[in-house]
Amino acid sequence: MAARQRAKQQRILLDAERERCDAEREQAAAGYFDLSDKRDVLREKIADVEVEMSLHVRTLLDLGEKLGRVAIFLDTTAEEVRRLRALGDARPSSGSVDSGSGPAA
Repeated sequence: MAARQRAKQQRILLDAERERCDAEREQAAAGYFDLSDKRDVLREKIADVEVEMSLHVRTLLDLGEKLGRVAIFLDTTAEEVRRLRALGDARPSSGSVDSGSGPAA
């Protein structure tokens, strides 16, 4: 009977250790998912800001500034100006957005 009792105690110890490790794993995964969600929100905010930046780049280019001059003026690289210009070019114009309300009566 002592052997059986000893085996039971060992199982209880192992189960407790397993539960502790499982709880730590869950806590680590939850922390990761929380930060991943926050990162996704920040990426969306960055994307929104970059669209706004692209409008200002487009304005400078439309005013006749050369790409290299815009880069110098904005203290950035020509590659960044091109990227932002392309981002703005890929965005639908705000004048063509249909509100879905139909024609006015």
